[in-house]
Amino acid sequence: MNLPLSDYISMVRINKAKSYLANTDYSIEIISQKVGYSSISSFSRFFKNNVGMSPLKYRKITET
Repeated sequence: MNLPLSDYISMVRINKAKSYLANTDYSIEIISQKVGYSSISSFSRFFKNNVGMSPLKYRKITET
């Protein structure tokens, strides 16, 4: 990959968060901590800026 390290880390965090949201019942707070955020608001803002929707909305559309 030809990405700056910070972009790569962001991509890994987003992908892991998506996986947790789609496949676990972890709270948004726990997921934010697991992907490296101490603040749920920072995580939610980061997620929405990168995915285009809130973590909660993402979880709702990936429910099976």
